[in-house]
Amino acid sequence: MNFCVKHKINLVKECPECKELYADIKGQYLSLLPICKNNHIVQVPESECYDSFLMEIIDDFKILIKHYGKLDADLFMDKLIIALGNRGYIHYKGAIDKIRVIEDLFTFFDVSNLEKIGVYKENLVKHFKITKLFTRENMVMVILRISYLVMKLIH
Repeated sequence: MNFCVKHKINLVKECPECKELYADIKGQYLSLLPICKNNHIVQVPESECYDSFLMEIIDDFKILIKHYGKLDADLFMDKLIIALGNRGYIHYKGAIDKIRVIEDLFTFFDVSNLEKIGVYKENLVKHFKITKLFTRENMVMVILRISYLVMKLIH
């Protein structure tokens, strides 16, 4: 992750003038002053901004983590099925059009954004994963996997 979650700004790792790193690779040196070893002052361009997609995901999962004890996989699954039905993803016989859900997910969030958090279209479309995507038994695992991804992003 290349931005500060708390301050919502990009992290600067090298001097824009001389490309000198502000910290060494081994972590033995870290500049405490906003200057590089060659005495250039750190200047962060105003146009540079943090990744809003990652920030939104982190904020959403902070809420999930905060209310972890209140999470109910069955209730979550019920609400998900209702939402899918309301949006026309459930066939009149009760089958979920999982391929269309995944296609629309990647259209809505943009492929590059989902790949940033380790969600790849080809992995979701595999038959094994598709058949288990919306089952009650797997809902807890889905929540845990997503929480793990978010923790990786934060730290």
